[in-house]
Amino acid sequence: MSTSNGFKAKAKTVLHLIGGPMEPEKSFASTWAFRLSVSIPPAIAVFLVVTSSIVSGLKPCLSAEGFQFFYDHFKLPIGIFSLAIPLGALVAAHHRSLQTSKQIEKQEAQNIFGNHLEHKKSFREFMEEIKPLDRFECWNSWQIYEALFPNASEGRLDAKEDAKDLILAATGFYKNLEAIINRAYDGRSNLSAIDDIPFLTASIHTNIYNLSGIELSLKPINPPEYIYFKEISDEIHEACNGLISCANFQNRSINSEIVRAFEKSYTIASTKIREIKFRKEAAFEIQEIFKLDSEMQGEENEKLTNENRKRLYKLLDRLFKNMMKSRVKIRLSKILEVDIDENLASSVKKNLPKKYLELLPDSN
Repeated sequence: MSTSNGFKAKAKTVLHLIGGPMEPEKSFASTWAFRLSVSIPPAIAVFLVVTSSIVSGLKPCLSAEGFQFFYDHFKLPIGIFSLAIPLGALVAAHHRSLQTSKQIEKQEAQNIFGNHLEHKKSFREFMEEIKPLDRFECWNSWQIYEALFPNASEGRLDAKEDAKDLILAATGFYKNLEAIINRAYDGRSNLSAIDDIPFLTASIHTNIYNLSGIELSLKPINPPEYIYFKEISDEIHEACNGLISCANFQNRSINSEIVRAFEKSYTIASTKIREIKFRKEAAFEIQEIFKLDSEMQGEENEKLTNENRKRLYKLLDRLFKNMMKSRVKIRLSKILEVDIDENLASSVKKNLPKKYLELLPDSN
């Protein structure tokens, strides 16, 4: 091992003495390859001539016969000497190719730098014109650009993977939100599942902040819960949509398939939230009608007065129309089974024709 290191050290010393390795920045005449190409062939030729002359006892003669004798008997040294010209030409060509390659690298670096500046400028113009995050308090456009495109100065103009990971995480959040809502509202007194939602939003909040400086308004969960569901769901959706626009403002860093899956999961979760909203509001209004009826009759009575029965029918008709507009499908019997008191549910059923109980089709 030490012998190998010693040889390398000696080789470096020799290269330094003869001009060092060929570098495009150096002049052609100062390169070691040029010096070797023009010095070794003549040195070998002179050595052969001198050695042959000494061994043969030849003496210098500058006459025509002497030159002719030299040409006839020393063709090999002359040929070796003449190799300096083509070897020098080859070295010159190689040196020019290195210089050309270096120029190309410099040009590419300049192009990358220019593209980076143009990309950054275009992003700022995009932010000022489209304003995808205008609703939120966030970083300025330069800071968001550096967060989304940290490798732009190296020529990589796609948004970093964290942007795509955020949308995938948000898609998972909406799927989990739908599952939690189903668990919380598919039976009575099962609202403990809602406590998991803040844990799901925490990581989404961190990812959004790291890319834009946006801080979600993470409010505590207070009744009615569906208002909280809608607010946090819409806020995450709007922030993610804005970041999708930023990441894809020139190149499609987040592909269409991921965006479609994100939008689909949001739509399904939003529909589920609207369903809970209609159910809870309908249950409240039904309770209010029966409460009013009790006050009018002076006591609780399973049979409503005609006036309150008409009020109940109008409520259900309006509920049905609103659900149709919002494309929410629930069964009235679901409201009676889950969302209101069992005794009250029994009273409601006694005041309704059967057609009302089956009026709203099941979501399944």
